[in-house]
Amino acid sequence: MPSTECTATGQPRCQATTQAGAPCRAFAVGGPHCRMHDPRHVDAVREARARGGAKASKLRALRARRPHLDSPSGLVRWVAQLLGDVVDGRVAPDTARVLFYGVGQQRALLETSDLERRLAELEARAAQGKSRRWG
Repeated sequence: MPSTECTATGQPRCQATTQAGAPCRAFAVGGPHCRMHDPRHVDAVREARARGGAKASKLRALRARRPHLDSPSGLVRWVAQLLGDVVDGRVAPDTARVLFYGVGQQRALLETSDLERRLAELEARAAQGKSRRWG
């Protein structure tokens, strides 16, 4: 007999079981099942899983080729490669847009860390100069 367990908000839980044999913990939507277990949505769920798998596969391929992005030259190489991948259709424009935004953030972080390093060097030199001049 399926459980009619409810969540803390009173929403009924899905009455299906997972592939592992455990009760599904998702909300029931419009009946006794969640969207993933509802027999009326089998085709839509299958298509969504296929799209998700394809996107995940493309992201794994990007990760495998990911260089070290801790230098300006590394960023330049990676952006050039990413542009080529977009033009060749290996990376979706929406994915590339997010990656380019991330590259911009990384560039700003690199600039900030470089400025901090240079400022610390100048402050150290200034401190040495004061101690020599007056000491």
